[in-house]
Amino acid sequence: MSNLVLYGGIPIQDAERLTESYAFFLLEKLEEKLKPKR
Repeated sequence: MSNLVLYGGIPIQDAERLTESYAFFLLEKLEEKLKPKR
């Protein structure tokens, strides 16, 4: 049943595969926000 659970609209199986690249994407976004705009 856990395979049918959605994580951000993505099936858990796919989400597990995407977790690493998605976390990297979030880190990049966070770094952009933390950078002082000059």
